[in-house]
Amino acid sequence: MFGIGGSELIVILVIALIVVGPQRLPELARTIGKVFGEFQKATDDLKQEMDAASNLKSGADSSTNKGSKTTDEAPLSPGRPSGEEAGEKPATDGIDKKAD
Repeated sequence: MFGIGGSELIVILVIALIVVGPQRLPELARTIGKVFGEFQKATDDLKQEMDAASNLKSGADSSTNKGSKTTDEAPLSPGRPSGEEAGEKPATDGIDKKAD
């Protein structure tokens, strides 16, 4: 994990045993283990939240893309009339009605 080999770990443990003493060494090891466990739990929770947020964002992006329609017409601008206002005939679905 940190690039520490077996011999380096033994040297660190011997120094810790000399500095802390044999009575407090197990207590210190438990405390360090708890700290690393809490740190790992916090990083895992953060990863899960980030994954959930990215999945939520990608889900929202894909749902907006599904509902969008593509047309060959240019989008209407506020000053541009549309449909009958522009002089176009209303759509009749291919059925021509004759005046009687």
